[in-house]
Amino acid sequence: MSRSGSRDDTGPGRARDATAARAAQPAGIAGAGRLGLWWLLAAAVVAGVLLLIGGQIRLGGRALGGAFIGAGFLRMVVPEPRGGGLVVRSRAVDVWCLLVLGLAALVAGEMVTLV
Repeated sequence: MSRSGSRDDTGPGRARDATAARAAQPAGIAGAGRLGLWWLLAAAVVAGVLLLIGGQIRLGGRALGGAFIGAGFLRMVVPEPRGGGLVVRSRAVDVWCLLVLGLAALVAGEMVTLV
């Protein structure tokens, strides 16, 4: 107990636990290591969006569609612990959502009428 009468939880055991918790965190951005393969999807989506901004509508749509379809296939074959940020729901729902989103981006990019 401390002088104020409340329980003191800052003893040596608590400090050791806090140090171990800090050591277990990855360096850099907190939680970045847990995202795993999600970074591949994020990089491909950024590339697709940059192509869209640059006026390459069809190429950007293909890049986005390919990114989501590729992420769907990765989610289908990679085990759960290695899937990182791609693991959101059940495997079937994740794969279905990513493949449909990829197909929609491909179709939308090809349907654009360029003048």
